[in-house]
Amino acid sequence: MRQIHKSQEPASLTNWKALQRNTPNFYYNYLQNPAKRELHQVLLQEQGYLCCYCEMRVSQQNSHIEHLKPQSECSSEETVEYINLLACCQGEGEVSRKPEHCGQRRGKSPLNSNSHQA
Repeated sequence: MRQIHKSQEPASLTNWKALQRNTPNFYYNYLQNPAKRELHQVLLQEQGYLCCYCEMRVSQQNSHIEHLKPQSECSSEETVEYINLLACCQGEGEVSRKPEHCGQRRGKSPLNSNSHQA
């Protein structure tokens, strides 16, 4: 995993969190466009359009938003913390995701302690 220097979160994510914080919808799965699309774009720009793990060149079409700490281990707030969000390659087939790449291969496993922090 490459080291990534995080910038400030996009305003659309900050605004979404302010509106959703005290609702049952304060969880990453409820984040929708245009805020989600803008978040994805900012993550890609911040990473130089490289996958956070393998450094393969990526775009919005062949990448997805990855959680550094798996969502299954996150509080609802952690699922939308900008520091926990990265852009990751999708793999060969967007639907089947075979062969598996990076985020899909990692699954819900936490990163080991030898990995670089984002």
